[in-house]
Amino acid sequence: MDEQAVQMTANQKRDNEPVEIDLLRLWNALRRKFWMVIIATVLAGVLAFTYTMFAVTPLYRATALFYVNNSDLSVGDASFSISSGDISTSKSLVASYIVILNTRGTINDVIDYAGSDRSYGEVRGMISAAAVNETEIFAVDVTSTDPAEAESLANAIAHVIPKRIATIIEGSSAKVVDYA
Repeated sequence: MDEQAVQMTANQKRDNEPVEIDLLRLWNALRRKFWMVIIATVLAGVLAFTYTMFAVTPLYRATALFYVNNSDLSVGDASFSISSGDISTSKSLVASYIVILNTRGTINDVIDYAGSDRSYGEVRGMISAAAVNETEIFAVDVTSTDPAEAESLANAIAHVIPKRIATIIEGSSAKVVDYA
């Protein structure tokens, strides 16, 4: 065997041997450098706090809830039985209502009603909508750095969207379940 092969075999034997860790020596080493651990922890905490306070902008979300109704038989407060087909159709209408919500006309009506000075693109970027647990109820969330603005826009949507839907889709409606 050449010298390099012997060296490799010796290294392999050394690598396979168990390593003994003396916990008492390790504890003593940490105890001697404990002040460094404390300083590093405090410094990391101060940096995280400073970053959070000055670099992260808080966002506020206001939510309005709507119920999708697919009954062409509605007379005042009179109630009629609803079939499973009506419920299934209402669930599928949720997607259509969300598309109507995101149209330029609807968003511009919301901006006008809320008295906002934001553009269509800005307001459109603040709005998200989705069905609630695959039911015929959908939620519209408005996210803003100003909580009053988020609430104002969400409530403007709650005012505008039922009327807008009634003019576009006949025989169905959206009713406000909860304002922002």
